[in-house]
Amino acid sequence: MILNIDFLSPELTYKRQHGGGFGLAIAKACGLKKFLKNNKTPKIIDATAGRGEDGFLLASLGSEVFMIERNPEVFQSLSLGLTQGLAQAEADKDLELIKIFSRIFLYFGEAQTLIPKINLEQGGLIDLIYLDPMFPHRTKSALVKKPMRDLRELVGDDLDADALLELARANARKVVVKRPKKAPFLANKITKDQLVGESSRFDIYPGFIG
Repeated sequence: MILNIDFLSPELTYKRQHGGGFGLAIAKACGLKKFLKNNKTPKIIDATAGRGEDGFLLASLGSEVFMIERNPEVFQSLSLGLTQGLAQAEADKDLELIKIFSRIFLYFGEAQTLIPKINLEQGGLIDLIYLDPMFPHRTKSALVKKPMRDLRELVGDDLDADALLELARANARKVVVKRPKKAPFLANKITKDQLVGESSRFDIYPGFIG
């Protein structure tokens, strides 16, 4: 199954242009505004890329984003979506979009292997690792939008997500974990540093480097 991943879709374009920018919950959780004030480009590993929408939004706000995806079909879908998006941006001579796509780097493989590799490649200067493991299964499938149902059908549950947290903290200055609002903490690591929304929350952890 090839997923339809369109980074130039009306929905994602609207969110990028009118969704609040640095006021977006993900931007606040990642502390992107602070980087902007310091004239710094944050380096972010999106270790569970999925459909890539969060990573794309982070790149649209000035971050360099290293997306990791281990499922071959999802990786192929992401690669196709990025290639088509860049080609359209170049055809439209949209310099802003071209710059966004130039800040996204896609990797295929296991996050456990690639996180330390990417961190080493970047001189140990990864600012943040973003984890958005597959949400726990809901019994009422109608509550989940079709794109996410298709993604779940391909990848299933991320049963190794707990192990990623400590690895991420060892390879970044900060780790942000997206969870359903009432879900348990990843690896049972409680943090009071949170940003809570209507249906989901961002758990924020200090890293062990820097």
